[in-house]
Amino acid sequence: MRHFTSDEHFSESRRAEKDPKAAAFPRSRGDAQVAFKQFTAAVPDFQRAYTLLKPTLPFAAASVQLKIARCHLQMGLHSLALVAVREVLTVIPGDADALRIKKHLVAIEDGVEAYRNASARRQWKAVRTAFESCKKAYEGEDAIVPVHIRCWEVEAAVAEGRWSEALEASAYVLFREDMTWRWLTTKETGPC
Repeated sequence: MRHFTSDEHFSESRRAEKDPKAAAFPRSRGDAQVAFKQFTAAVPDFQRAYTLLKPTLPFAAASVQLKIARCHLQMGLHSLALVAVREVLTVIPGDADALRIKKHLVAIEDGVEAYRNASARRQWKAVRTAFESCKKAYEGEDAIVPVHIRCWEVEAAVAEGRWSEALEASAYVLFREDMTWRWLTTKETGPC
């Protein structure tokens, strides 16, 4: 990603003041990338549009920031998504979409914390509950459940000796996610 000097950033801001439509191209390109589920590629375009819009059109910038939050959620970056949603809510406190997404993101954050606590205490039923909670929140936003969260289901099934369930869950993960092998080979401990 290219970083702008302060002079370049200033000229971009001036350009946006002169032409409020200057952000239309990166925003449209980001929308096209989202349509093709290329969320990682869409984020820089949305960030560029956001930077151009924020000084002059804060409400339009907030809608772009919400798109950034959705991309982060699709990429499994729930903490970054929550930061983006909170920024939207500072500009438009009652935005229904932002409040809905925030509700799901808080549920994911709570589920992740519950998983950490339950896993440390080896409470596998609680691990399964945390997985279901996170899965429900991701699916509530039509987002793909990240591999590392899907692996909680496998971990709980293996720990409980439910081998057929573990096999089925791991087969789903391996079939669905192309990054699974890299993630599995870099994980230090545990089955997944």
